[in-house]
Amino acid sequence: MDLKLYYDTIDIAEIERYISDGQEENLNLEFKTVVHPNYNQHNREDDKKNISKTFCGFANSNGGIIIWGIKAKENANRQDIATDKKPIKELTRFLNTLNRLEGQSVTLVITGIEHKNVEISDDCGFIVTYIPESDFAPHMAN
Repeated sequence: MDLKLYYDTIDIAEIERYISDGQEENLNLEFKTVVHPNYNQHNREDDKKNISKTFCGFANSNGGIIIWGIKAKENANRQDIATDKKPIKELTRFLNTLNRLEGQSVTLVITGIEHKNVEISDDCGFIVTYIPESDFAPHMAN
């Protein structure tokens, strides 16, 4: 399936499936927890580093999808798999942080990045990010 079309189909049922099936991360899919949804001067480098490395990696390869709010843990085969839901409180605030940092955290801005909320309650849930393969690679994390 086309990566962008798959991104468009991801909903809460698919997120639940990742956990129940122990979905492995792969070349086009990563799970991330949000270290600090309340981005401020004391913690800004933690999520910025996570964002820039992941965005660059996907843009410099075949593109990818990040599910923010899922904890991944290494299994016996040394593969990272989805293990737990860690919903993000203040989804809107974290989405604004992602939008702001995507231009600041990468040298050669990546065009075509999309984010969408998968809300489970009022302003709480997951964010799904689509990073397309870039025609302007290599990108570097700042």
